Amino acid sequence: DNNGDNNGDNNGDNNEEDNNGDAGGNCDDEPAKECNFPELIPRGFMIWSGVVNETPYAKYMCYEPYAMVNNPIYNRLDLDMLEAFGLAQCNADFSLTLPSCKTAEEAGYCGLPEQIPNGNATSMGFDVEGNILMARYQCHEGFVMQNTGYSHGEYGWCRKDKDNSFEVPACLNEAEYWNLEFELSSGGYEGYVKSRIIDAAGKPMPDSDWEVACDDGANDFAAGAICRSMGKMHGKVISPSKNMTPLELDYGWINVQCDEDDTLIASKSCSADRYNTPNTAVCSSDEQLAVKCFDKKWALETTLSINNNGKMTCAVKMVKDDEVLNIKKRGFSVVFGGSFLDDLNEERQKAFDFEVKPKVTKKSFKAKA
Repeated sequence: DNNGDNNGDNNGDNNEEDNNGDAGGNCDDEPAKECNFPELIPRGFMIWSGVVNETPYAKYMCYEPYAMVNNPIYNRLDLDMLEAFGLAQCNADFSLTLPSCKTAEEAGYCGLPEQIPNGNATSMGFDVEGNILMARYQCHEGFVMQNTGYSHGEYGWCRKDKDNSFEVPACLNEAEYWNLEFELSSGGYEGYVKSRIIDAAGKPMPDSDWEVACDDGANDFAAGAICRSMGKMHGKVISPSKNMTPLELDYGWINVQCDEDDTLIASKSCSADRYNTPNTAVCSSDEQLAVKCFDKKWALETTLSINNNGKMTCAVKMVKDDEVLNIKKRGFSVVFGGSFLDDLNEERQKAFDFEVKPKVTKKSFKAKA
């Protein structure tokens, strides 16, 4: 019995030693490698991670106003800008290929987002001239798009020539959706402004009657937003002419303003206060907002003609706010000249000398060579 106990104890001890030895050997093995995508990158954060075709990937977004710059490796893989947007990859050696977030000046474009509240981009790229970054957006199921740009519709875009800000549409559920419908008192493109609130179907909201806005605080960019909803590109606030009769409607808005001149009134860059709310002014009937709508802020066309007698005519069409200007009243001058080939057969330009100044008419300058 004792031997049995001893043998049993010894066997048990020996087995335990063997097991401990085996366990010790496993601890010396290298741990399995894996990719750990960081939750944060400089100026950005991770929004998704997963495995696609046995390769771990992650997606990142940048904090506003920083711009997403895709890792150059994806240019060699022929991925378009949206496919590679914010993409991170775990490589075969377990290193990480990460995007970066840069200032607009560093990136060369603004921080246009891939995701917007209740929607996402379906395509992204530069315009045909390669200057402006744009993205086309769609709303998630159950949400309606509120366009904020006249010519771009469901697109968002960078304002490259100004401050590298951007404009994107909004996605709202039908219960929250609103927009404004505008008309001018003249029925044309110059007059007092009236507006009413409409729903996603373009129909007036219940209890939404036509209203006018007070001109206090209104600016030309807001006039442009109003005019773009009626098919024109620009607008300006005007002083009503004597033949314009104020509308017999209640005031609904005051301090109608926009910070940009390329949007519709629903843009976040536009704002207004409801009339008769605290800290707003009281307006009389002759302070209704009036605007003029137009397509061309400024345009200049010149045409030169010369007859057999040496008489030259420089016809000038100068347009401001869609109005053709009388150049005689504007104090403009002109210099007539011509091109010739010098001794080296290179083109040169030279102004003609006149004994008398060119004659100025409403639409042209005339002189004789």
